[in-house]
Amino acid sequence: MTTTFVLRVLLGVTLGATLCGHCSCDEQPAGRSQGAEVNEDAQLKLRDDYVKALEDRISRLERVLDGSRSQGGGLHGRSDPSPELESRARIQPISRDVLPHAHTTTRLASPTHGQALAQNRVESVRERDGAFTEEGAGSNGQEAAIWRRARNAVRDSSATLGQGSELSSAGSKVRQAGSSEAYDVRIMTLEASMQRLDLMNVTSIANDIERIKVEIGNTFDAGDTAWVMVCTSLVLLMTIPGLALFYGGLVRVQNVLSTVMQSFSIACLITVEWMMVGYSLSFTKGNVIFGDSSRFWLRGLNMTSRHPLMPTVPEPIFCMFQLTFAIITPALICGSFADRLKFGPMLVFMGLWHLVVYCPLSHAMWTENGFLHRAHVLDFAGGNVVHVAAGFSGLVCSIVVGKRANFGRENFHPHNILISVLGAALLWVGWMGFNGGTAGRAGAQAALACLNSQISAATGSLSWMTTEWLIRKRPSVLGIISGALAGLVCITPGAGYVDTTGAFVSGLLAGPTCFAACQLKHIFKFDDALDAFGIHGPAGVLGGILTGFFSKKSLTAGVFEGTAGVFEGNAMQLPLQLYGIAVSIGWSMLGTGILLKLIDLTLGLRVGIDDELLVHSRPPTSLFLPFSRLSLMDVEHLNVQHLVSRLPTFFLFLSLSLSLYL
Repeated sequence: MTTTFVLRVLLGVTLGATLCGHCSCDEQPAGRSQGAEVNEDAQLKLRDDYVKALEDRISRLERVLDGSRSQGGGLHGRSDPSPELESRARIQPISRDVLPHAHTTTRLASPTHGQALAQNRVESVRERDGAFTEEGAGSNGQEAAIWRRARNAVRDSSATLGQGSELSSAGSKVRQAGSSEAYDVRIMTLEASMQRLDLMNVTSIANDIERIKVEIGNTFDAGDTAWVMVCTSLVLLMTIPGLALFYGGLVRVQNVLSTVMQSFSIACLITVEWMMVGYSLSFTKGNVIFGDSSRFWLRGLNMTSRHPLMPTVPEPIFCMFQLTFAIITPALICGSFADRLKFGPMLVFMGLWHLVVYCPLSHAMWTENGFLHRAHVLDFAGGNVVHVAAGFSGLVCSIVVGKRANFGRENFHPHNILISVLGAALLWVGWMGFNGGTAGRAGAQAALACLNSQISAATGSLSWMTTEWLIRKRPSVLGIISGALAGLVCITPGAGYVDTTGAFVSGLLAGPTCFAACQLKHIFKFDDALDAFGIHGPAGVLGGILTGFFSKKSLTAGVFEGTAGVFEGNAMQLPLQLYGIAVSIGWSMLGTGILLKLIDLTLGLRVGIDDELLVHSRPPTSLFLPFSRLSLMDVEHLNVQHLVSRLPTFFLFLSLSLSLYL
């Protein structure tokens, strides 16, 4: 790895500069002229001890860096350089052949000679390995800068050594000492070697190595990160204000604020719940149904951590992207019980539904050890997890909560279809982030997912409009925007797995299928107020089935090592898709039914008939009406004329109160 290589280069050049600086093979030893030749075995032992001391020093530095390396990568972060960089930076261990031959003796060389030998050793290491040089580093200027600093440090310290360092004096004592003084000489030699390493400013170089290690090991792709951040914003806009406007325009005028309030409050509630436990239960390892507790309260999530589903972006933005999915899923259900569910019990239900239904399904479908993922069920962006679960949960809600008063006798016209068109337009645009962001990177799959979404939405609008035109003899604005949503829902499970033909067929079939499904509430007498089930349930099921037919092995190469569809010869993919759909339907309906019954027994679900029909014995005209009893419907229908007539009395009361206080 990079750190080990740089430190070993420092060891190599240090040994070369030091030992070559006071040793020569082609001149007569100075010690022989004085008759004090050092024993060759003792000299070899000195060299071995010297090498061992240097290696111990390098090992200590490596351990320091390794200790900080273990903190840099996060849960899924890379702490080591890339394989290409590591292969370039590989160096052979320093062996005996870099040292002088055993039969030679040491002598003190001149400063110029020692400096030249040190430079030669640096150049020989560069030629032998080719790494961390200006030429070998290529475009990585940081690596080249580290090499230059190490080389310059060796040259500077070589000059200092030649001018008379402790190691030079130790070399003189080696020449003058016999084998009986080898121990003292070894101690002085080791001390001198440590001082030499200090002269090389190893700490500064090690800091540079650590900084580059962090940059290499934890670098995220800037383009991918920017793309996922944009998609996160788009998906959040789908709920607030997209879905709030879409549903708000479809209800009666007296329920606009309560409908918008539901979407907004769900966004706040699920965000807090996601931070506390939801993210950990959905996207950590855990078991086949739930994740573990490693990310409760988002512990361990930081700027350097990453998730294996999106390894090129920081984990915080992955967490936020998945949060937007968790927000919009329960908000979709509100369309089934509009106009008649209490606000407090609604919040309790949504909070529990997130934990009991959404978290298990998302974990089972998208994490590596989820049971639906192990079964090779394809769901690109949430056909089962989001739309099938929300649609069929809405069906249960409409049945358990019951029908609105006068359902079947009164025509509940949308109070402002223009607001719904604006909401549907925001949903359409946001769906590009919904499907395109699921690719996890700004690449070809994201581009294909966006294109497929656009094709399916447009085709779905035209097919719904045509169907309605043929049956009812005229198209409608509500029909064309509903068809667009049906096409978008249908392409969601296969947006990145099918080609444009699959997207066209998805939209073409989604329009008439969902149009027919929306008529079922009149046949079976259940009150799906805003067609949450009629659009999301059947379109999600149809999309999962069509994904089994049209998926391409070349497009699913990153999932299960490529999964072909029925049209490419893999007939077994269709039963797998049906299995995933059946599990999603059964789990969501069962969980929703149990939760609603428990809440109904404890808190109650329905608003009173007078509140639903806005039949009040006397309009709430008093300015001193307790705010704890003031509902959203009361606020919308305050009698302004009566309130104005009471203003003089109010100011008189206020004046008297101030007088008494003063």
